[in-house]
Amino acid sequence: MANINSYTDEFKKQIVALYQSGKSVSYLAKEYNVTRAATYNWIKQFTNSGSFKAKDNRSVEENELIKLRKELKQLRMENDILKQAALNNRQKIEIITNNKFKYKIRTMCHFLKISKSTYYFNLKKKENKIQNNIYDEAIISAFKENKCVYGTRRLKVILENQEIYLSRRKIKEIMNKHNLISKYTKLSFKNHNNKVNDEKITNLVNRNFNNRLKNEVIVSDLTYVQVNCKWNYICLLIDLFNREIIGHSVVLEKMPY
Repeated sequence: MANINSYTDEFKKQIVALYQSGKSVSYLAKEYNVTRAATYNWIKQFTNSGSFKAKDNRSVEENELIKLRKELKQLRMENDILKQAALNNRQKIEIITNNKFKYKIRTMCHFLKISKSTYYFNLKKKENKIQNNIYDEAIISAFKENKCVYGTRRLKVILENQEIYLSRRKIKEIMNKHNLISKYTKLSFKNHNNKVNDEKITNLVNRNFNNRLKNEVIVSDLTYVQVNCKWNYICLLIDLFNREIIGHSVVLEKMPY
């Protein structure tokens, strides 16, 4: 048997017309597979108002009662909300969010004197903040779980496996925010170009490095190595007499990033 609300007005009028032509309620209910109560109700509605809509068949008292109930609900809502009207926007937004399944957002915004655009903007801002915190936690977790060696390229792949899609630029931004530096980041040495001495100097040694007397020819060289994130510069002095290191100088400098 179909739902009583699924019957069309044309069908209901047909049932009423058959009843008025002499068919009994029992016959009509059995013949058209509807309940006797529904048949009686259709006949009563059409006889009273010519309409099958509930609102057209209510008595004056019933309509007044419905109106009073609606007004009472409205007053309760206003009383519930206006108690908290002297709050700041953040508190008002929280109230609206907590009551959005109970009252209309438009009405609450009106009584709390806050625009709908302000409410939805701050709600979106809060959702974005929560989302960003999720991204931060995911990147920090992936970075630490992989022994702090992964950069943006590998972290992007890991996040995509978790259905988190971020650009490498965004990942880098979050890494910088939390000071996450890969252990295998390539170090760069910044070469400082000083003015070259263009004066002509006589080539006294002329690549004759062997069979030299002690302290006759002393040569030097400069090199640098990176240790504990610092550049270490060392200059060595070597006597070509026996290739002995007769002096050195060391300078420490923080590694340039």
